[in-house]
Amino acid sequence: MRKMIVCCLLLISQAAHADCSFSGESYPEGTVINGYVCGADGKWHGKDS
Repeated sequence: MRKMIVCCLLLISQAAHADCSFSGESYPEGTVINGYVCGADGKWHGKDS
């Protein structure tokens, strides 16, 4: 039971930390680089989409 709780906590903490990476660097949600915005899902999205 203890292992299951620890695993759940790790998964939750990872999900809340969805940074995007670019050229080996990590950027927080909302960062804009070359017309792309770092989204809450950890992926880069075009500004117009």
